[in-house]
Amino acid sequence: MGAFSVNKFKIVGTMRMAITLKQLEIFHGIVVAGSISKATKLLGVSQPTVSQQLSKLEDCLGSQLIKRGPSRSDELTPSGEHWFRVASEVSHTLSCAWERHHSEFGGEQLVLQLGSIPSLRRRFIALAAQAALDVGEFKHFGFKSGENSEQVVNMISMHRVNCAIVNAVSTEAHNSTLQCEILFSDQILWAVPRDIPIECIEHVLATRRMPTGAPASLSCFVAMTDSVSWLKKSEGWYASKLPFAEPFFSCPVHRAGMEIVAQGLATAHLPSSLLPHLPTSLREQIRFIETGEHARDIALVMPKHLMSLKPFAHFFTLLAERVKEAHTSAMDQFLTSDVGHMNGKEKRTAHQANVSL
Repeated sequence: MGAFSVNKFKIVGTMRMAITLKQLEIFHGIVVAGSISKATKLLGVSQPTVSQQLSKLEDCLGSQLIKRGPSRSDELTPSGEHWFRVASEVSHTLSCAWERHHSEFGGEQLVLQLGSIPSLRRRFIALAAQAALDVGEFKHFGFKSGENSEQVVNMISMHRVNCAIVNAVSTEAHNSTLQCEILFSDQILWAVPRDIPIECIEHVLATRRMPTGAPASLSCFVAMTDSVSWLKKSEGWYASKLPFAEPFFSCPVHRAGMEIVAQGLATAHLPSSLLPHLPTSLREQIRFIETGEHARDIALVMPKHLMSLKPFAHFFTLLAERVKEAHTSAMDQFLTSDVGHMNGKEKRTAHQANVSL
């Protein structure tokens, strides 16, 4: 890790000024992030620094690399496309060299950096930390959080992290460079206030109508304002199953949405992977019902070149096994108590009513 930030080396050509690795690193970060402003977060430097280093690189080359303008959205010039390929190759080569060096000559110098999004971090950070200790060949284990899975994958590309737990969709464009293993499939659950009679829920799902005297909470739901990959599926489910319901509430986080549901004010959707994060006191006030809708696949990813190094390959295998086991155990617990198409007497009643969720 950190190979691309070693600035004392310079690439010298026939130009009067030298191109530094720092300039290539920042240019690479701009392209990966999608804009100069987004690159500041990805690289952890100020916007003036990013702009200054880009200008210096363009001065060195005597060529514009990025088309500026309100309608161009930081589009690369032909020269920019060439130098992005160069920057990517240099970045990859140096990263491989550093990791190989530390593995073969540095021994205890190996550093492991895990990336993920906040909702997944809370559940699996301890498992990852323990796996890093059990491997026993890392000098340091760290964690970095991204706003979304796409940003975390970009952090891998920029060598800010060397392993991550993310939404599998975000890795599709990187299949040639990333080792990817699906850890579990996340399902969309329908969260309903527990005091609503199960017969009422059955009737609503069977008729798609709001019965007279039904709790008002069935007529509205909590919409998530965060950009989630399964948002359209959620909206489609409500439009199909509860066409009379309106998104009266909105929240940026699922925990807040569940608190609204627990107070009997509305219903909401929740990815099954977040269910274990809810306090028991909150879960006890909510009935969770499977919708049959798939939210996302959660994957463990690592650059393929690191899989040739035993400590990283060992960590990858160990963490994948433990996350799968932990998820299965957690879901078994909730599937027999809170979650299900309906169980016990409720399931038999639903079958008699010929209700399909």
